[in-house]
Amino acid sequence: MAHLCATSQTPEVNMKGKLFFGLGQGFAIAYDESHEVHFFQYETYPKIGYFVSPKLMPFVGVNTLQNKWRIFDEKNGIKVSAFSPGIRYYLTKKNVLFVETGMQFGRAKVFDSISTRMNFTQAGLGLGLNFLLLQGIGTGRLSVEILFRMNTLLSNHSNSSSLDRILPYFGTTLALNYILTKGLLLRRL
Repeated sequence: MAHLCATSQTPEVNMKGKLFFGLGQGFAIAYDESHEVHFFQYETYPKIGYFVSPKLMPFVGVNTLQNKWRIFDEKNGIKVSAFSPGIRYYLTKKNVLFVETGMQFGRAKVFDSISTRMNFTQAGLGLGLNFLLLQGIGTGRLSVEILFRMNTLLSNHSNSSSLDRILPYFGTTLALNYILTKGLLLRRL
């Protein structure tokens, strides 16, 4: 039977050994310092994780991102695909508040006056809130989270100065997560 909860991850369940599945959607509208460039960003971010302790969860994800921006009257765009490993640590007893850090290794295709393909590496740090929606859904619990993050471009393999202006520095992601609390748990053999 499913139970609706308006609070955090209650009742408490030891998360160690549990699998985590998440699907995030991110949106951003940003301007550079000179206000000459503005863009709209849409991001999809599925990820899977495993709780190695009740509060620590390494994960892997795949980001797909689309930006569209305008420089004066010229329309431009970018499509990004990235492999994104990371680690999440829950700071509170009931796993409401968390910090997350990770890397992105990706490829970007920029559509402007000349189409360019670029490889990049960036690191990110975020702070998030996680709220339980339903528990007892099949063998797990369903939650919603909001993550605020900041990214830093570490390497731009094409040495293009335009990539660091159009990859998002700040972002907000809203995600729906499912955690298996019974069955299908990974155990040591």
